[in-house]
Amino acid sequence: MSNGDYLNIVIFPTRLTAITLALCFIWSDVPAQMTQLGDVVLDGKTYTAAEVTKVEPDGLVINHDAGIARIPFEKLPHDLQKTFQFDPARAHAYRAKKAEAEQSRKVVEQTPEDANLKEAEIEREHEAVSVEITGNTESLTVQPEPFTELGLARPADEEVDEEKLCELAKYIGQSKLPIFSLLISRNGKLIFELYTGDIDPDASHYLMSVTKSMLSTLIGIAIDKGTLPSEDTPLSQVLPDEVFKNKRQQEKFNTINLVNVMEMSALDAPDPPRDNSPRATARGARFFASKNRLEFALDEDLLKSPGLEHQYNDCTPSLASGTLSYTSGKSAFDFAREYLFEPLDFRNAEWMHQDQTGIDLGGYGLRLRPIDMQKWGVLLLRNGLWEGKRIISEGWVSKTAAPTIAVGGGDPNYGWFWWRQDYGTPLFFQEANGWKGQRLAINHDKQIVVSMTACIEDDKEHEIFAKIMRDYVVPSIDPPSGPKKTDALGNEILNLRKSRPRYSSSMEGRMIPSIEPKEKRKPFEL
Repeated sequence: MSNGDYLNIVIFPTRLTAITLALCFIWSDVPAQMTQLGDVVLDGKTYTAAEVTKVEPDGLVINHDAGIARIPFEKLPHDLQKTFQFDPARAHAYRAKKAEAEQSRKVVEQTPEDANLKEAEIEREHEAVSVEITGNTESLTVQPEPFTELGLARPADEEVDEEKLCELAKYIGQSKLPIFSLLISRNGKLIFELYTGDIDPDASHYLMSVTKSMLSTLIGIAIDKGTLPSEDTPLSQVLPDEVFKNKRQQEKFNTINLVNVMEMSALDAPDPPRDNSPRATARGARFFASKNRLEFALDEDLLKSPGLEHQYNDCTPSLASGTLSYTSGKSAFDFAREYLFEPLDFRNAEWMHQDQTGIDLGGYGLRLRPIDMQKWGVLLLRNGLWEGKRIISEGWVSKTAAPTIAVGGGDPNYGWFWWRQDYGTPLFFQEANGWKGQRLAINHDKQIVVSMTACIEDDKEHEIFAKIMRDYVVPSIDPPSGPKKTDALGNEILNLRKSRPRYSSSMEGRMIPSIEPKEKRKPFEL
């Protein structure tokens, strides 16, 4: 469970379930401390001492009229952090234990013959650590939300050097770069969660061209489900006849398939910011304003050698987004919500810049929480499985990790709307790459996922992310002398949370993270 999820207020049932008992079991080594204090003011709400019912190593539990609220220590004012003596390193370890307990619960559920015995053992532990609510005669039973976030772990426990990650946090702090978030997971467990300024972990971030890579994942799901035929099928046979302006236009796409589209090896349609010539600028404006961007893309010229040439632009992905919508009857966002976002419990997601027919922009526009970027990456590391459920086929995951076309010479380094990067290190990363510093980098061998969001305006985002990967992340993985532990890491991350915001009023509004959506959506209409 990510830090932001503790802020949700939920009305809990009174029945004591297996997960409640499991969590009570792990609390046995950190019994709650009942603290007498005056009124507590949090987020403009005042709670009495009697309502602050529990102090855990990672925050407060508050029982009030609306239900139960869990407040992580990072959200508490500094004076309250001192009052309750919160230790960031201890909080992180405690969250890791909660994740382990949840995994144990799942094992219990999968072995029904032992379930009654296991629950009885856990309940005995629960009885030994039950806590009375101050000013109340009943015991507090906390029923957490279903565990659908990543597991949590201390970096060193996953063979990642904490001193090197501490250096990374210091670099971000000292650089004052407009980096909003940087998260790292290993083996499916979140080991590093950094937000700068007052950014809420539940806020969604504008991901620029990372959107293209998400579209690739959705195309794979659609093919798995039979909504789309094979990626090798020509678009002239996939799209309905009425989408094409005439027979000649339809025949033009007899040689173009979704593989070509996801290689950026289909349309000759240069646009800004890659080409700022008057002609390209005018084309980009017409494309963005067009009523139906799929029809606009179908009218563009093809490259002379599709499958061999590469031209990166934002028009070509609309062939994929439009094809998904016309074959599924849904916008890309609605398709994503049904088959990916909801199963993985994505929250506050948004896909901006629909055209007038409701087709989602294929090239950019997606907004996600950083934790959901991580879950997407972990889904691919798990070969398309999430909590035992098949979300996307292993075959498609394998394909998208293998580039098909060489950009800039050398070996293939692009394909399926994904890049391949090594940053001068021994490790290769499958990478979703967005303008101004949006990144999702995945290494399948080492089971590493790195995500970053930012608003780097001077075209140095590649240089900055390369430094982060080359100088800090890669050297931290499986260090030869073994991973070092340091309690300073939690303090560095906490200091960045307390630092000045890295965004400003001069930035585009879409770039500033927020929980609230930035646009109203319209339905896709055939």
